[in-house]
Amino acid sequence: MKNFAEIIQAAKTKGPCKIVVAGGESKNILIALEDARKEGIAEITLVGNIKKIKELLQGLPLKISQFELEEAFTPEDCANLALQFILEGKAKVLMKGSVSTSTLMHAILAHKEKILLSKHISHIFVAEVPNYHKLLFVTDGGIIPHPTLEEKVSIINNAILFASRLGIPQPRIAIIGPSEEVSPKIPETVDAAILNTMAQHNQIKEAIIDGPLALDVAINKVAMVTKNISSPCNGEADILIVPSVTAGNMFAKGLLYFAQAKGGGILAGANFPIILLSRADSSEIKFNSIALAVATSY
Repeated sequence: MKNFAEIIQAAKTKGPCKIVVAGGESKNILIALEDARKEGIAEITLVGNIKKIKELLQGLPLKISQFELEEAFTPEDCANLALQFILEGKAKVLMKGSVSTSTLMHAILAHKEKILLSKHISHIFVAEVPNYHKLLFVTDGGIIPHPTLEEKVSIINNAILFASRLGIPQPRIAIIGPSEEVSPKIPETVDAAILNTMAQHNQIKEAIIDGPLALDVAINKVAMVTKNISSPCNGEADILIVPSVTAGNMFAKGLLYFAQAKGGGILAGANFPIILLSRADSSEIKFNSIALAVATSY
């Protein structure tokens, strides 16, 4: 897929999908959910303080009857009840609402044996950048602060599976570093070299992997030729593996605010899509994230 229009169309073809929201007391989320409902993408259950949710709905051009409401008064109860909907098969997608990320993750990890497909959950940011010819994935910019080598393997495998569900076989994955040189003084370049070798030995499958690569070489053929770098990513990476949450978060927000990219985000590594958003994310980003979740649900 090359853009969010294609993702939204895929979600329409697959939907409507039942989404449960942990903490429905959020204006922007309600607007995005209503847009998703109108597009035939989502059927929605809001878990939270029903009185507060109704007050918000009454202040918006939305119909209360379009939402299923479930009462929960504490953030912990919201997260646990929403997750129970998933575990009981009453919903296919879990969405973070007004509850904190830590509260939601605590509920998820309490049931990790039933939920996790991978050893680790990771965040994938998907960007439609005006001057890039296809969707660009950035991971992990939201969950694992300073990933170990083992965690990077999970991050990569999560991204490969996610890409396959969007119809991207054999994605080109660039392990990002400050340059193409491996230096013991820069640990992320050593990890990149190991990951590269693991892929060559078929320990990481179904992807084209190279690293370390500087960002310009990973996404720009001219830079690759100018620097006389040979890479199987060929200057057109699908997925960027960043060295830390800080790096990923900064780059993703830079794309949104400086490059006017369209974006959406999702957690990968569980056996159902999890939508995790920033409070500052626009209703468009929230809608795009819902479309991503529905398009990759199973």
